[in-house]
Amino acid sequence: MSITRCLAPREDTAHYEVSGTSRSPLRSPEMLLPLRRRTGRVNDLRHYSGGSCLPRHRHLGAYAAVVLAGDFVEAGDRGRHRLEAGKVVFHHPFEAHRDEFGRRGAVVLDLPLGRCPELTTGEVDALDVVVRLARNDPEAAAALLLDEVRPAELDLDDWPDTLAQALAAEPDLCLETWAERNGLSPQTLSRGFRQAYGTTAKRFRAEHRAQRALRTLPGWTETLGDLAAELGFADQAHLTRAVVSLTGWTPGQLRAKWIQDRSLAAG
Repeated sequence: MSITRCLAPREDTAHYEVSGTSRSPLRSPEMLLPLRRRTGRVNDLRHYSGGSCLPRHRHLGAYAAVVLAGDFVEAGDRGRHRLEAGKVVFHHPFEAHRDEFGRRGAVVLDLPLGRCPELTTGEVDALDVVVRLARNDPEAAAALLLDEVRPAELDLDDWPDTLAQALAAEPDLCLETWAERNGLSPQTLSRGFRQAYGTTAKRFRAEHRAQRALRTLPGWTETLGDLAAELGFADQAHLTRAVVSLTGWTPGQLRAKWIQDRSLAAG
């Protein structure tokens, strides 16, 4: 079994090569930390060493990772994808993922998004134009990316990916039953899923339930206790702990923030 080192992104490369041209990286003081919520500016060129990996982490805001050179496999809340130059992977707020880089490493532009499309992965031709715009006008770069991107099916299809899809669709799924039906021992399931996704299947399932709560909260008009019962939480306190663990805010704080944001947008 091969062992992949989990490292922070390289910052010692002064350029990247795309279509025979060199570009200067956009600098940022941010560091990506495993299982931490990431804040601050996202638009940045990141250089990753060959054979390294980025541990599972999450971002507060929606963004697109545009691959400019190299290749890597990303395992996130919406599956595993094999990405190379010209490909894009989109991330919704508070989603988590890990990245495992190929022998050549990779150069990736992280671009913040005001809105996130429904597709998870895509491809785009105008890489250099997007990068040039991102230096001074990230919003224009994001708008161009969303206009130009084409859907691309880049999913991996091994049993951990099938299990990830099942857990996302059915948060109450019994792991022992799923393992038995698929000819796996509980130990093999636990070890194999964690190796692929950087987290346990149980935690992956719990985070998807919390994500479902986040998606439901903005339009929910009943009590939080009713929401907890609707989504399979033990009680309102269980719902609150799950949402705080994912976002850093309580459901009540998030609802107040969304109401305030809508009022500001309308005004």
